[in-house]
Amino acid sequence: MLHVIQNTQGYARIRRLAIKSLEKIGQGNPQAIAGLLHVIQNTQEYGRIRRLAAESLWNIDPGNPQAIAGLVHVIQHTRDEYTRWQAIASLRKIDPENPNL
Repeated sequence: MLHVIQNTQGYARIRRLAIKSLEKIGQGNPQAIAGLLHVIQNTQEYGRIRRLAAESLWNIDPGNPQAIAGLVHVIQHTRDEYTRWQAIASLRKIDPENPNL
């Protein structure tokens, strides 16, 4: 799944399906978390893919420090407002006391 997500730039539908599949099978998997963070931080496609990856992070492993750091990075650096709001919503679920909220 990670290979599909990372190597199908421009094929949003395929990437969305792969992200949702990864969410279902990647519970607690550090590679799945790293792959989703990669999507959030490096995807240049429209924000929908990034938002979906941010949403999937909290489903895969709530409280994971890597996921928290990745979401904070998105909040602080993304120009896409919808992606930022999805990252904030995900961070609230993972780490409601985070000072970056």
